[in-house]
Amino acid sequence: MSVYFPTARSRCKKRAPIIVSKEKGMEHIAKNENSCEVRHYKVDGELITSSETVKCDFLVLNDTVRTAYFIELKRGGQIGKAINQIEMTIGLLRNELPGYIHHCRVISKTSPAVYHSETIDYKKKCLKLKGSFVVCSKGTYTENI
Repeated sequence: MSVYFPTARSRCKKRAPIIVSKEKGMEHIAKNENSCEVRHYKVDGELITSSETVKCDFLVLNDTVRTAYFIELKRGGQIGKAINQIEMTIGLLRNELPGYIHHCRVISKTSPAVYHSETIDYKKKCLKLKGSFVVCSKGTYTENI
């Protein structure tokens, strides 16, 4: 069963082999090597249009294995702000993604406080929920979804 967002269209084809979330000179590259059913949304301004709502930049869904990738592309190393944006987005979309495992990604070009207690605590929280949390400071992060 696929989640339906009536106000937004996916930015990729149903079985796209590569999904790229790109903004501010940073990018997240999701490889769909198993030809799963996938969707890609720009959250900020398209999926969630309110300018007053804190939200992350992109959402990639693998509907076949029921995983959701919440992606924040952060120009500076503001990890606390990025975590807040992802958390707020998860809170807003939680009811729309029943049974989906949440994977949180922060991509930056600067070195955020990866070993800061807030980062470590959030990573532990994600692991408890069977998800994952990755912070990448190289500007580009590629993974198999």
